[in-house]
Amino acid sequence: MSFPQWKGLWDWSMKYADGTGASRFRPEDVDPEKMKWLEEALKHYMIDFSARMRDIKATLERDTSAAASASQQRQQGQGQQQAGGSDQGPVAGGGEEERVGAAAGSVAGSAAGDLEEREALLEELMDIVSSIDYARDLHKIGGLPVLLELLASPHPSLRWRTAEVV
Repeated sequence: MSFPQWKGLWDWSMKYADGTGASRFRPEDVDPEKMKWLEEALKHYMIDFSARMRDIKATLERDTSAAASASQQRQQGQGQQQAGGSDQGPVAGGGEEERVGAAAGSVAGSAAGDLEEREALLEELMDIVSSIDYARDLHKIGGLPVLLELLASPHPSLRWRTAEVV
């Protein structure tokens, strides 16, 4: 993401408004089309980092909660299969094992995309919290428990990115 050259804008502003005299700027004199363009340009470059951190936290929280519940369901399913004994044969027309295998295959296909998305979100979060003020805001919105949960991830790429954020 490219940010505008703020120093150049500052230098230009100081050259034309040094504070020693009254400003000659009158908003009525500005062409409405140019004013609209300026407002859109400024909105494009203004990012609400607090809102973005909330979005990232919500996505990571949803992913970790969903991953945890899916893992628990798989463990419960394995526990029920073991508790059921080995005297039960596969059910005609597919059986439970084939359904679980098919579901695991579809989860594995989307898991790679989810992993890359979470990695990208953590890298973006690293950039945001490099400012101590935003790091404090992340703590205030409850981002730390989500990050601590991600530190226990089975994926090393998520663990090191999370540790870097923390």
